[in-house]
Amino acid sequence: MGSYAFQRCLSLVSATISNSIGRIEEGTFYCCESLTSITIPNSAWHIGAYAFYGCTNLKDLTFGQKIAVIEESAFKECPSLTTVNSIRKTFYGEAMSFSSEAFDIKTYTEATLRIPKGSLAEYQSLPCWKEFWDIVEVDDFEDNGVITNYYVNARYDFNQGSVTINGVSGTNATIKANEKIEFEIIPFAGYEIDKIDLNGIDITADIINGKYTIASANEDITLEVTFKIQTFALTLKCCEVGSFEMRIKYGETATCKINPSANWTISSVTFNGRDVTGELTNNVFTTPAITCDSELNVVFADINTSVYMSNSTRNVIVSASRQTILIKGLEENTLVEVFNTNGNLYYSTVTNDDELNVSATEGGVYVIKVGERTFKVVL
Repeated sequence: MGSYAFQRCLSLVSATISNSIGRIEEGTFYCCESLTSITIPNSAWHIGAYAFYGCTNLKDLTFGQKIAVIEESAFKECPSLTTVNSIRKTFYGEAMSFSSEAFDIKTYTEATLRIPKGSLAEYQSLPCWKEFWDIVEVDDFEDNGVITNYYVNARYDFNQGSVTINGVSGTNATIKANEKIEFEIIPFAGYEIDKIDLNGIDITADIINGKYTIASANEDITLEVTFKIQTFALTLKCCEVGSFEMRIKYGETATCKINPSANWTISSVTFNGRDVTGELTNNVFTTPAITCDSELNVVFADINTSVYMSNSTRNVIVSASRQTILIKGLEENTLVEVFNTNGNLYYSTVTNDDELNVSATEGGVYVIKVGERTFKVVL
């Protein structure tokens, strides 16, 4: 953290220092008068001169497990400082540099220094620490209010989705030891989750409804989320060729040319249940932008039988979608018969209305006879 980076940020009430910071340089939080509490993370080993000088409302201060250098005046002019915690248990075998001028005389004489149990002799042998008049050994820092923080980082493409950490959108957060962490991964329209790594381990299969929970934080966390463009199935149903499926990316269109066999013509074309026959140009149809699994269904009419058709069946249109055959333009007392591919009669009725819906099995091929006219359809 750079020298004097936050100097005189007079309204700065709290600051979270990530567990990847090694050095807090000279004057970083110089005269940040509103700061009340600071935890130096386990990664930080160096506190520069005047780093927290003039933080007049600073009451609680905690040093992490790697603290090795505290330069002069780092915490001077901090008259409200009443508790200093140092969770490092031993300094044995490392080069140390602790300035006796790091704190004011008032802090040395009035504040309480809390240290791990069994480390009193070592603290009393080192500059700076030995200046404190009131030194207390603590059995368990967490039971006594000193809680280690962990850094949570979420990496993802902001243009493709978002990630929340405990309900807050963003890329990072600081979590207390043993606190629950809840991630929610939200792809934007047109995208879906491709892969999710947690500290380098693939946890994609463990994501439930876009959510993942860590019951108890015990280390720094990096969540890497990769999104991908969604693709959807466009199923083309046409009894002349059966049906086949093509994959279309979210938002793209598909252009289909319909070529009836000899002696057949197009009766109707439906897209996701909507009649689009009138939108054909030279038997070509272009879909709207695909945003879900879709279906294009073509119904053919027999030209030969059309030659003999009466006025009662001239305006009949047969269309199909999913599990329904829809017949329009009927006149009263018209015989309607539906046969399956084996030639067996599937459905028969004499109409008394101008429209008829016939439920059928999806995936089946059917021949529909309406009076003297013949149609073919695949559901």
